[in-house]
Amino acid sequence: MPKVTFAIAGSGPEEERVRRDSNGIENVSFLGKVNNFELKKYYSAADVMLIPSQIIKQTYEEGIPRVMIEGLSCGLPVISTKSGGIPDIFSEEIGYLVEDNEKRIMEKIQLLYKNRKILMQKAKQCRRFATKIFSVDNVRVIDRSLYAD
Repeated sequence: MPKVTFAIAGSGPEEERVRRDSNGIENVSFLGKVNNFELKKYYSAADVMLIPSQIIKQTYEEGIPRVMIEGLSCGLPVISTKSGGIPDIFSEEIGYLVEDNEKRIMEKIQLLYKNRKILMQKAKQCRRFATKIFSVDNVRVIDRSLYAD
């Protein structure tokens, strides 16, 4: 998708491999670790957030990524794999949950790229979804249930 810019933020154990695999692809940029105060700028500039976490069988799975909550709060639709706790809270109104498969991820990127109307419909739902699911009231309910006598 040469007309789409892919910006990869953050760092981690797979960074070197991802950089190597994307070497020579002109529309991929690496932002590295982004300061928390700068994140909103990047979320606001993006059209879609990808969370392509590889699904592996292990005792511990990641929960709900903070980056997803932040992106949704900025109105950013999400395309994610069915990793960790994401499927537990995900809704098709805010994006797409796909198999851990490059082809499926690309299909959803292309769908939103070619259909701005669908992209905008999902974007409009993101902030509402984030404030409903990740509200301070919900945090209080969880806190009370964890620390009840």
